[in-house]
Amino acid sequence: MNEMQAHGLLIPVGSKPFEVWIDKNNSLAELQDLVNGNVEVLRVLGNGVDLWVNDEGLFNGSQPNRAIYATKHMEEVGYLDQLTFGHPVKEGELYSLICGDFVAFGVDEEGEIASLPQETIDKLKETFADPSTGYKEYIHIKYGIEPDRYQLQNEHAAGDKHEKSTKSLAEVATEARESSLVLSQDEGNHDDSGSDIGNSRPIDREYPIGH
Repeated sequence: MNEMQAHGLLIPVGSKPFEVWIDKNNSLAELQDLVNGNVEVLRVLGNGVDLWVNDEGLFNGSQPNRAIYATKHMEEVGYLDQLTFGHPVKEGELYSLICGDFVAFGVDEEGEIASLPQETIDKLKETFADPSTGYKEYIHIKYGIEPDRYQLQNEHAAGDKHEKSTKSLAEVATEARESSLVLSQDEGNHDDSGSDIGNSRPIDREYPIGH
């Protein structure tokens, strides 16, 4: 492989991940092309994996892509959930949603973009294999429908079952932060943290590359 290229993984909305290469000398422009806009980096998976996302993905109409669930490492460090900022996440809880296409690359000792090892890329393919996780959690937040309980094909089906909402995910999340409450299918599922996002998430969902 060309030393001036970085090898990573693109995770597109509604599709399986696939491998990509970018020019290190033109990395910012190529990252922006891959995510269709300005970028920001999320360093939540550990092991030198950077997730480059569209920094306005929650606000610009981008479609829900993947859900990020908390690992044991994230619980130990005390990461706050990124939808309500209401409480530190527990292992297996919903940490955040990524909207729009995003891409994973490595980082070198100087903090510059680098290739990911093939083994890590293969594990990330497994981690992000299901393209529906973000959409299911979006439906859960927007309509209060538990994603593990319902297999919805599209948002129209959700609207048929529940009162239709025209609010974006960002608007719903903002309201949740202000009220410290999130829509829930089961009213008895609240806890003292003020947020029940992810309370029913199984605790054994950890990323293969997590700590």
